[in-house]
Amino acid sequence: MELIIDFFKSMDYLGPNCKEESVKVINSLSITNKNIKIADIGCGTGRPTEILANELNGKIIAIDLAEEFLEPAKKRFNDKNLNIETSCQDMGNLNFDVEEFDLIYSEGSIYNIGFEKGINYWKKFIKLNGYLVVAEISWLTEKRPKKIQEYWDYYYKEIDTCENKIKQLKKAGYKVIKHFIVPPKCWENYYNHVEKYFNPFLKKHEYSKEAIEFIEEFKTEMDIYNEFNDYFSYVFYIAQRIV
Repeated sequence: MELIIDFFKSMDYLGPNCKEESVKVINSLSITNKNIKIADIGCGTGRPTEILANELNGKIIAIDLAEEFLEPAKKRFNDKNLNIETSCQDMGNLNFDVEEFDLIYSEGSIYNIGFEKGINYWKKFIKLNGYLVVAEISWLTEKRPKKIQEYWDYYYKEIDTCENKIKQLKKAGYKVIKHFIVPPKCWENYYNHVEKYFNPFLKKHEYSKEAIEFIEEFKTEMDIYNEFNDYFSYVFYIAQRIV
């Protein structure tokens, strides 16, 4: 975990995405109230939170378990004069009031507690008719090669098709408004950016066995995506709490 935090703490995005996709997702929400309250759960270094602040009016709380991510997030918000509160909390044990938020937003981090657990647990913090937006790794096809199936079964057993993720949301008491597949350009931008950090990271850690293994695992992930990107991607699910 220390290596992961050290590697990512100076990056904008901690996963595949790009600004225009985040903006498209946020603009798909029917929010007109200017006094809304938003939680960005698993905010990382704050880039998604910054976009939220630029696109929506309201009070925003940026939440992450790693203080090492929140420090650069705070600097980002201060440098851009954004009035965003930060909070170091476990996304599976949040210290907020019931129905406190109009919107809970989470780009690619719900896997840390699992999609089904997350959407059910977070629901109590969302006002009735409020919104949940999550980006979750999902299958894009019903069938896929054994190699990619085994890879994701090992790393994240909750990966499933968009259809089944939508069923889980409906079962949990949400109306699913839309879903957007994160396009290849966002993955390419992310991996091109990340790749620049490989050598400096290895040098910083004096080419330790742990650092080398971490980078090799990352390269394997990139190879897997390049070979099998027709079969999976992150998908944004936009849902409204109706129960």
